[in-house]
Amino acid sequence: MSILIIELTPWIQVFLLAVDFQEEDLGEVIININIIFNRKMKKVVLFVLILLGLFFLIKLYVSNMEDKLLSKSEMVRELWIDVVENDKNKVYFLRKNHHQIDSLHSMEEIDTILNSNYFPDKCEINYEFKQSRLNNYTCKVYEKYKKKRVGSKILFELKKFDSIGNERIELYNHEAREFNTSASSFPNIIISRRNKLRRKDLCKVKYGVYSELENDYHEAMEWMLKKEREKGL
Repeated sequence: MSILIIELTPWIQVFLLAVDFQEEDLGEVIININIIFNRKMKKVVLFVLILLGLFFLIKLYVSNMEDKLLSKSEMVRELWIDVVENDKNKVYFLRKNHHQIDSLHSMEEIDTILNSNYFPDKCEINYEFKQSRLNNYTCKVYEKYKKKRVGSKILFELKKFDSIGNERIELYNHEAREFNTSASSFPNIIISRRNKLRRKDLCKVKYGVYSELENDYHEAMEWMLKKEREKGL
């Protein structure tokens, strides 16, 4: 900056002499011009520094938030794997013992569910339907065994699977809600879309409690479609 001023000063001197400035006033005028020039340059430099600072802060925020969202998404995925791992163990246990259960109490066969190897790497509604049907089956087993000593070991194991499953689902849902809230807020939603991070579905299965999850879902969807038709959508 000082080099520029030094270079400009002789030209300023020539211009001022050409317009008949008194030599004794020339030094004062040059000093005033240099002061004004310095002030303007300081403002420009300050403005540029502010812009660079803002750019750095935004880039730092985006980088940190991107890492957090990716890390959170991976954590939710791992928690879902834990949920499915317990479901697999329960299914394998029932595969091994369900003929004994059916023969003792004339239970309806559920070979289709037990022989299915459908264990998705993320929460899906069809998987929830499958697990809900399996859960209703085990609820019937509970009712059959409740007042009898026969099959107490089977009941114990099933209840243990259900207890572990509910704890893991609860933890998964908690982290999935936190991820969804953070990923859908502004400006994080821009980062989510850039990294193709999608909302996590919550698991609505409650083991050990009989429910008509599939029927409730379809009824809710039909109700929504009916409301949309009534509104002309």
